[in-house]
Amino acid sequence: MSEIKIHFWDMDHTVIDNDCDVSWKSFLISRNLATDAVREQAAYFWEQYAAGTLDQDAFIRFQLTEFAGKSIREMQDLADAHFDEVVRQTIYADARRMIADLHQSGATTCMITATNGVLAEPVAKALDFQHRFATELEIVDGRFTGRIVGEYCGGAGKVSYMQTLCERYDTTLAACRYFGDSVVDIPVLEAVGYPVAVNPGPELRAHAEQRQWTIMAFE
Repeated sequence: MSEIKIHFWDMDHTVIDNDCDVSWKSFLISRNLATDAVREQAAYFWEQYAAGTLDQDAFIRFQLTEFAGKSIREMQDLADAHFDEVVRQTIYADARRMIADLHQSGATTCMITATNGVLAEPVAKALDFQHRFATELEIVDGRFTGRIVGEYCGGAGKVSYMQTLCERYDTTLAACRYFGDSVVDIPVLEAVGYPVAVNPGPELRAHAEQRQWTIMAFE
């Protein structure tokens, strides 16, 4: 384990048994902050994401609709409530134990997710990740604009974020491990020296078996 310099973890369906982008929309509906019509749209984008065909621009416009014009505090409070009411209970016990063991051993950990940083932050805090990368949101005059800043932190887009952290630790991706669950993670898994497929679907499992990657089942 000592040769691994940074342990990178995907979030949805890797450390939690949940998709936060989908559950966030359902949460907003329950608070009468979004109409029931968005539920079907959220499911549609999830299907695109799972298939690796996500229209990023359309998804971002849809996903950030409720952020536009809102204050930082307002959305952070809602994100904390979403975590407490929906997400906390979905944290995989196996993932929690493994991350805690890594911290106990002095290892460096980083959660990296395509989900926006406002929703991802409570998860990262709950699991004591030392570092966290997510899709970050544009803020102007203390309010969200409904747009992102920087590169979308999903799929192959994660690699540049990971390389930035590697530079801080004077290491390379070859000395890093990445835990991911989806076919979208394949470019990231291929970029590291220690790839781990977590609860993989059939396509990722076949890919992982062919390349002799580690496969883990979290509950």
